[in-house]
Amino acid sequence: MRRFTKVVAGIGLGAVVILGFDGVTYAATGSSLILGRVNKTVATTTIQNTKNGPALALVTRTTAYPPFTTNAKGLVKNLYANRAVTSDTLGGKTLAQVRSGIDAATVGGKSLAKVQRDCTVPLTPYPGQNLAGCVLSGYTFPVPSDLTGANLVAANLGGVSVFQGNFTGANLRAAKMGGGAGFLSTSFAYADLTDTTWSGSEFSGVDLTGADFNRAVLTNSVLTATTATVHADLAHFTGATFINVTCPDGTNSTTHGDTCIGFGAGA
Repeated sequence: MRRFTKVVAGIGLGAVVILGFDGVTYAATGSSLILGRVNKTVATTTIQNTKNGPALALVTRTTAYPPFTTNAKGLVKNLYANRAVTSDTLGGKTLAQVRSGIDAATVGGKSLAKVQRDCTVPLTPYPGQNLAGCVLSGYTFPVPSDLTGANLVAANLGGVSVFQGNFTGANLRAAKMGGGAGFLSTSFAYADLTDTTWSGSEFSGVDLTGADFNRAVLTNSVLTATTATVHADLAHFTGATFINVTCPDGTNSTTHGDTCIGFGAGA
């Protein structure tokens, strides 16, 4: 009995020491996680569930509180947060479908959750703006218009007039550029112009460096070097269709197999 008493006493003393230690310090690398305290480490902590089901559950007192916070702004791959905002606030897309990495400074001072598709004219263009599917045919854009990294997927830009526009890195997949759209001193550098349609369009002083025209259809349009088109040779026109197009070197696409590739337009 005396021996048992000593063991219990020793355990109790150890518990007191541990509790006292936890109360004034934090868990270091290799230690157990301490709830309600600061836990610091010099290596990545991994929680792995070797059976079915989630590896971690974060439950708040009410659903009004976020499950966790972070000071990071980087993209978290494979994070599906479709309940963070409604699809209406992101142009009909879920949050997981919206390209991340855009901070408030790049979207006109707004948070990503507050960026809504707004097709109302007159526009107030800003980098990262969501104009997906907007019908802007015949619209004259403000001078200048900075739409760097903007979302103009399937937008109707037929007959628009753009002077000193900046569509660098913008997503214009399947956008319609018909109706004699005119672009003067405008940049489409590294823009995604896949599946776009151009009819009667004219480029003057337009930077096409790295622009992707894959599967684009250009009809009765002018890419001639005499309009000071910049770097059409550095754009990618692989898979594009040219119908009666004045190529950057001044020749017509119909004279060399309906293409401008190799005639001032890059592959």
